[in-house]
Amino acid sequence: IFIGAAMVYFLDKNINSKQETSQLRIPGYKYTNPLLACDSDVSSGQLSKTKETLETEIDNSIKSHNLIESSIYIRNLENFDTAIINPELRFSPASLQKIPLMIAAIKFVEKKPEVQSQQYKFDLTDTSNFLQEIPPGDTLIWGQSYNISTIIEKLIKYSDNNSSLILKQIIPEQDLYRTYQILFPFYPQDKISDSVELSVEDAAFPYRVLYNSTYLSRQNSELALQLMTNIDYKQGMVAGLPSDVPVAHKFGLLTDFDIKTQQVERQLHECGIVYFPSSPHLVCIMTKSNAPLEHVEKYIQKITSLIYSNLAS
Repeated sequence: IFIGAAMVYFLDKNINSKQETSQLRIPGYKYTNPLLACDSDVSSGQLSKTKETLETEIDNSIKSHNLIESSIYIRNLENFDTAIINPELRFSPASLQKIPLMIAAIKFVEKKPEVQSQQYKFDLTDTSNFLQEIPPGDTLIWGQSYNISTIIEKLIKYSDNNSSLILKQIIPEQDLYRTYQILFPFYPQDKISDSVELSVEDAAFPYRVLYNSTYLSRQNSELALQLMTNIDYKQGMVAGLPSDVPVAHKFGLLTDFDIKTQQVERQLHECGIVYFPSSPHLVCIMTKSNAPLEHVEKYIQKITSLIYSNLAS
């Protein structure tokens, strides 16, 4: 029986510290009440200066016409210190939705380990990657068969749309919906849709769940994040960091071209866990622009570099 995945917040108050903690739990269980994530209202204030610096950079990028609007989310994953810029904005997640799809596929394997030995033939129309402005470096080939681990790897490492198509065929629909609704707690529709719009905090949430190992097993959460550190796209956040700083990340890109006006509206986003030497931070940058792709990539590089330098100092 498919159980609805509406989220419920529970508010705990610690009398001694006056600290309020909101807990996000997964409903639908009789004898347990699984914890998915939690938030505290206590902030160290370490990100305040960083936030001011980033707000200035957003203003400068808008004035230089490299940007229409942008939201940024930063969270210290050890002490919950969080900074959010323009949380009210909404964006199309584009290929950021491949992260919950990956998690749904791994959850499916956890439930049915026997599928790991099965081979799945890719016989769908092989046209889904042709429209990508950042084409995948590797993709499923029509007529060939693959195991589910290889499909998941191509989905994430190369952002392969063919892998996305076949996984949506393999995973039962109710399992897919449940995972999406759990990982996007404020998912505004009752079905998975490419037209959905999310805030930067919504888009960042699945990364918290992976880091906390609260939905997948600890081993599989570790393997998923390890896979995300090997993504071949390195023109955004990775380029803004020192080469020895690991980052488990994923980009999303949606490009709309108006034939009449010859105008391009581009949404380029990137979210990831940056393993700073001091403590891991979740960083999510979402953008809307009509500038060339490389200009927006340089903006994401600059934002990531500013975050790193501010926290390092």
